[in-house]
Amino acid sequence: MPFKTQETGEEALQKWIDDHLYSPTPAVRSIAKTIAQWQEPIQHYFSFRVTNAKIEGTHNKVKVIKRRAYGYRNIERFKIRIRLECKPAI
Repeated sequence: MPFKTQETGEEALQKWIDDHLYSPTPAVRSIAKTIAQWQEPIQHYFSFRVTNAKIEGTHNKVKVIKRRAYGYRNIERFKIRIRLECKPAI
């Protein structure tokens, strides 16, 4: 449900947190606490529409390569593997 202004979106998010922070269900309380902790960054996303998803994906890919490459003796081959697997899509 899109909001007409940033303020109405912030109010709706705060209302959701307030409604669910004291839920009888532990999982819902946990989600509400997490959202409350990340409330400002969540609101910034809706203001600026910018995320770091691409860099997070690349970082995760490098970590997977690093796990698979455990024991590589040649660091240059490790660097080449990262460049090959993380090259930008055309």
